[in-house]
Amino acid sequence: MKLLSKLAIGATALLAACTAPAPTSYTVTGTLPDSSLNGKEVIMRPTTSQEIIATTTVNGNKFVFEGVADSAMLSMLYIKDTPQFGLLILENGNITLNFKSEEVIKATIASGTENNETLTEVLAVCDTISEENIKAESAKWFAKHNNDIIGVLLLTSPLYRALDDETRLATIEGLGNYLKSLDIVKEEFNSLKGKIATAVGKPFVDFEGKDAAGNPVKLSDYVGKGNYVLVDMWASLCGPCKREIPNLAEVHNLYKD
Repeated sequence: MKLLSKLAIGATALLAACTAPAPTSYTVTGTLPDSSLNGKEVIMRPTTSQEIIATTTVNGNKFVFEGVADSAMLSMLYIKDTPQFGLLILENGNITLNFKSEEVIKATIASGTENNETLTEVLAVCDTISEENIKAESAKWFAKHNNDIIGVLLLTSPLYRALDDETRLATIEGLGNYLKSLDIVKEEFNSLKGKIATAVGKPFVDFEGKDAAGNPVKLSDYVGKGNYVLVDMWASLCGPCKREIPNLAEVHNLYKD
């Protein structure tokens, strides 16, 4: 009977947890190591823009933000005129930030929601990752978070930034539709494709212009014909560019044949 009673209590608790309504607002509470920052302004904004989400003031070694989050957002907050700042995922729920010292990020522990617990875990991994296992560790984390808010964090972390260009491109291509729809991911994808396509040793990318007489010409009219081709990009508004022209003329006269 005691066993049945315990099972019933456990089942009731589990059912209550499963049916508990999702939080509809957030409270972010930050705790600071001492009173030296009392009275300072705390600013919260997205990591992807300078738009300010909210501001508050340190009081009694603490600060509190309250509001409603329409969706989870990777955000940062910083204490004005100090080196103190930290990362959090702003979402509805009770979130705590614990500032251990004046060091940045490493000293800031976010907790209170599943995403923020994971954020803290990712930052800890990034702090201890070695060059030898960066690819394996990155692949493991992106496999678990290739289409959620943690994926946004991963894309800003050494688990992505320390990879070579080809691996980074493959990582982007393996993301889900949500992450691929973000402007920062689209920009990164296009930048990587361009960088890889124009790397040393890759075939040239053709382009078209006009010669001094106004006739259309292409780079391919010159490149690939068995001779070296020097391409100099310059603008008439650029003084140093124009001062370089006599040197180019000298090179031309030496090697035109």
